[in-house]
Amino acid sequence: MLSPKTVVGDGPSASLHAREVFEVIRKKSRLLALPTEVKRLMVKNVHRLEDLRNLALTCKELRHHALPRSFEDLRIAVPLDRGLVHTLELLMQSNAYSLRFTRRLSIVCNYERGVGYNFDYDFDSNFDYGAANDGMSPTCGRYQDMAVILNLLVRKLLSMIPDHVLSSFRWSHEFPVGFTTIRQLADKQRKSLRELRMDQFAIAFGKFYAISTHLAVLNCLSLGATGALADAYYMGQLAGEQRSSLRHLEVGTELSLAKRYAISGSYNLKEQREAADHFLTGLEESPNLSVPFNLTSLRLCGLWVDDAFLGDFATQTITRNLKKLGLESCSGSEVFLTALLKSFNSSVPLSQSDTSHSAPKLTSFTFRHEQPTAVMVDSLDKFISSFSGLEELFVLLDKTNKMLHPRCFSAQHGPTLKALVWEGRTAPRTSMAVDTSIITKGPSSADAHLNEICNSCPNLVELGIALDWDTGPFYLSLVRLCHLRTLNIRNLPPKENHDGDVLSLPTFTKAAATQVMERIARYSYTGPRSSAGISLFVIGPTTYEAMRAVRYNGRENENDSDYLQPTFFHVHLYKDITGSWRPLLSEVGKNTVEGVREYTSNLRIFKAYWLR
Repeated sequence: MLSPKTVVGDGPSASLHAREVFEVIRKKSRLLALPTEVKRLMVKNVHRLEDLRNLALTCKELRHHALPRSFEDLRIAVPLDRGLVHTLELLMQSNAYSLRFTRRLSIVCNYERGVGYNFDYDFDSNFDYGAANDGMSPTCGRYQDMAVILNLLVRKLLSMIPDHVLSSFRWSHEFPVGFTTIRQLADKQRKSLRELRMDQFAIAFGKFYAISTHLAVLNCLSLGATGALADAYYMGQLAGEQRSSLRHLEVGTELSLAKRYAISGSYNLKEQREAADHFLTGLEESPNLSVPFNLTSLRLCGLWVDDAFLGDFATQTITRNLKKLGLESCSGSEVFLTALLKSFNSSVPLSQSDTSHSAPKLTSFTFRHEQPTAVMVDSLDKFISSFSGLEELFVLLDKTNKMLHPRCFSAQHGPTLKALVWEGRTAPRTSMAVDTSIITKGPSSADAHLNEICNSCPNLVELGIALDWDTGPFYLSLVRLCHLRTLNIRNLPPKENHDGDVLSLPTFTKAAATQVMERIARYSYTGPRSSAGISLFVIGPTTYEAMRAVRYNGRENENDSDYLQPTFFHVHLYKDITGSWRPLLSEVGKNTVEGVREYTSNLRIFKAYWLR
């Protein structure tokens, strides 16, 4: 057997022999013999990061195509302990060349690591880290030190990415992003930056910089999370400055709201009103007030949307071009919905830029409220039934004794709906022993609601709903949804229905999931062509803590919280020896949506979640 040294040689002609050997291998390899354009298209259709990395390790030619794709969308999960330093340092030292391919950068939090505060890091004296306090609030203790260190390392990372190539920047870490970091981002990426997301954790900089010349996506759901509402004012200014290019806007106080509601189960109405007022003030004081907004997507969370808000904001932003609207935990939602309803039915346009008086173009509507009143529920009913054409409808009502009947949307939106979440509950569920979902008997029962949905929404691809586990016929309703691929039964069976002392939690959950899928497959006479084609089956409620992978200390019944997380199962159907379809369930994703993206793209229903 010839060794590589024998074939290639070790003399002056070694490089020539190496090229000859490579040409022989390339001619014999069908993959490498393909045209460059074909190989580029093949790599483009590989989406899993692990697969791209393995592909890059096969040979230099495939590495040339796979490496840019591997670092194009760079998501860094930074731990809270001293591994914070090592994570970013390892990335910057080993992949300095690869960072030139980065176009989207996300800094997220890794909660799998414990919290530690001992750092021993040798800073680069040749790098300009900026101000020591980084514009952060004057908190005391090691928390601020850790936040500063993270900002220093991220700025060093930004310095290694070429100028004006980054299109998206997302900060979703527990430690706040500093003003100096934002300023460096603006200086280096102003011409290319289109998307800015700070959708989970606090921002703590003193003022906004001219961050982009044409921002299209702006997301900040952490207004007031640092203890001061100045960030709401500056966020309003930033939104106003970008009004000509902005298409997607998400603002609110979700971070502080979710934490407060998870611990105490209540709102801070004063914070909602002050955040809305500060945001509107910043919006009004921004330049180019004469330039109208042209939003296609608007999401408001944890804001007071009363008459004043409508007068100052909605008349400038809500147009007939709006396709996606979200109202989540907003006090005064009934006023907002009533105003929209009147604008839809009136010949008077809602804004000056709105010249058409046709029906709205909404294709997605999300509504969640934890303290719904009768007036609010009535406004919601009238609003949903006032137009048609929705493809996504997500409605969650907490602390209520009555859920809207699906007939309010079945006639207008049933044929076009692709994703639906429809759930109400009397209170947040705090234990396995008590199911708080609204499951009553009679004409308004959960089975009656499901039957109405399955009859009127034949094109559903994703469905999230609470069901009565003690009633069998709901399997017969589900099999009529021929296009269903993602199913989320959002309420777990009561613990007394199973032998909890014998079955562990994973075994208990998987047994319930297997039972459901076996019955669906049994009643599906056409096999995978019917709802037995479900590829992702989820049991359990979708909550903010589960979707954001956070855990709040001080909440009630912390020992039971593990029972209240969603469990994701990938479903594979096979035929047994009798020719019957049988499901094979595999738990995937580690109870997070991010972990199951490689199995399916039908994950829209998980955008609707409970705060607790």
